[in-house]
Parts: sequence; structure tokens; C-alpha cells
Amino acid sequence: MAAVSELSVLLFALISNIHSEELIVIREESDSLTFELPEEAGSCLISRCVGEEKLVLWNTSDLWPQNSSVPEDLKQRLVSVANTSTYMIQNLTRSDSGLYQEECWTEGKVTHEKHITMTVCGSIGEISRVDGIPEGTLDLHCPGAADHLDVQWLKQDHPSEQGTWTRVFGDNTASVMDNDRGRYQVVENTSALRISNFSTTDFRLYTCLLMKQQQCVSSQPVQYLLNTEFIYRSVGDTAVLQCPVTDLSEDKPPYWKTRFYNDHQGQPDYTVGLVDQIYSLVITSSSSQGEKKSLSDAKIWKWVSVTSGSLSQTEEEEFLM
Repeated sequence: MAAVSELSVLLFALISNIHSEELIVIREESDSLTFELPEEAGSCLISRCVGEEKLVLWNTSDLWPQNSSVPEDLKQRLVSVANTSTYMIQNLTRSDSGLYQEECWTEGKVTHEKHITMTVCGSIGEISRVDGIPEGTLDLHCPGAADHLDVQWLKQDHPSEQGTWTRVFGDNTASVMDNDRGRYQVVENTSALRISNFSTTDFRLYTCLLMKQQQCVSSQPVQYLLNTEFIYRSVGDTAVLQCPVTDLSEDKPPYWKTRFYNDHQGQPDYTVGLVDQIYSLVITSSSSQGEKKSLSDAKIWKWVSVTSGSLSQTEEEEFLM
């Protein structure tokens, strides 16, 4: 243990100028946690932080002494994927919840550091989808919160990064997202997450963690979606899909994308134009009049805006051609 403490002090000195990546992940019991280290790194440590101590799980370098203090139960669940820089903790239990750290260095210089805070829950529920139109303030309800368990709310950082989260509320009393200027509150009697001044950046996947004695009983994902609008047209007609947001500018126009593609039918012609001062998607079909299309040919088009480099969905519309 003394060797590990000395190693921790040395590594702290080395990484003082390295930007550390922070991740929050949620896993279900019996699931696994995967660490993917940079392939170009010469030596790495993967550790679990317990208080001020570090329990080294993997040591890819011969420069540091091997640590044999890993509990036998945990040691049997550590897996290294052959010929890769991938490492896994399998068959997770709730006692595996905590802070993990990746540290790598090349030619004596620390080049990689990542902190992963993992919460292992007894169960992860199905996503509850809420449809509607936001009108300034929105409440996201937490299924199961009536059991008087402690509730923590988290928000998914980016739709493309599955499994990474940002804390919205660490408890039922105060927001920990200072950059959102107090827009998030927890309703005391229901534990619902109240979002004020709802905007396109709030279209994310949320989850509430039901906690008991500092362990996660269950994770309940909740997602808010705008109402879907169905538009029906005859073959050969032109469809105009209007953006639901009007505060757009020429230097930041929206763009549209489709969820499904018909490779065997080809794509319709579509352009983005200004219709009644509202950016709209104009779709014209090149099919001959009277040609029949099946329901499988339906396409869902969605309007997407770019905000600070991230995609924000505001509305989906299904266009049956």
C-alpha cells in the first residue's frame, strides 16, 4: 500500500498540467464497465479511488510494482481483451459504484487522464417518453419517486454519446448546474424535475436515480418529445414542412434530415426555402401520377438546429409520399 501511495503522489505531480476528462456513467447490475486506453500510450494505470487511496486494477507498465491488494471477488471479474487496449469489469454489483481513474504516460510525460464516476443501479427502466408542446415550464416526473427514496436527476450530455451524463440535481434541494442559472428545480412533493424557459437545448434524455442508503435502487429514464404531426399528400404533390421556431437568422438557418431512406426508390427532391418568412422544407415528388406507394415508404423528417456545435431536435414530421 505504501508503494501505491508513493505512486499516487508522483502521478499527481505529473498530471498537474494535464486536462482531465470527467465522465458520469450509469450501469445496471450484472452489466460491465469498459475502459479503452489510448493505443499510443506507453504505460497506463486503471484505478479505483476509495477515499484518498487508489486501488490499482490494471498496470500496463513494468516501471511500477504490481499491486496484489485487489479483493479476490473483484479480481475474478477483471478482463483484459487480447491484443487491444480494452479492459472490462464484468458482472457489476452496486458495491462497484464509485470513482475510477485512467492515467497514461508516454516517454515519462503524462498524456491521458480520465475520471469516471459510475453508479450501478439494481435496475434500469424503459424510457418514459412524454409528448407535448413546451410552454415555458415543463415538469418531468420520476416513476417510483413516491416510495420516499432520495432522488438524483441527471441529463445526457449529447445524444451521440450514449451513456454519459451531467448531474442536474445532487439532492432534492439545490441545482448543481450553475451555468443554467437556476432553470432546474425539483418539485418537493413529487420529486419531478421542473425546467423553466424550456429551449431546444433541453431536448435530451434525462434520468432520475432512486437512491436508498447511498445506493441506487433503480434508474428511470425520461425523454421529452414534441408532438408528431402527420401530413398526407397524393403522389406528385408538393409538401411544405414548416419550422416550429421563428427566431431564425440567415447566418444560422436550420437544416432538415430524414430518419429513413428508400434506396430502392431513390430520394425525392427537396430544398430549404423561405415561405412566409419561415424557413421550410419543400419536398417535390418525381413519381408519376397514380403510382402506388406502400406504408413502408413513409419518411420521417425532422427539423434540426445547430446550437454551440450540438444538434437540438425540435420537431418530427412524418411525410407519407
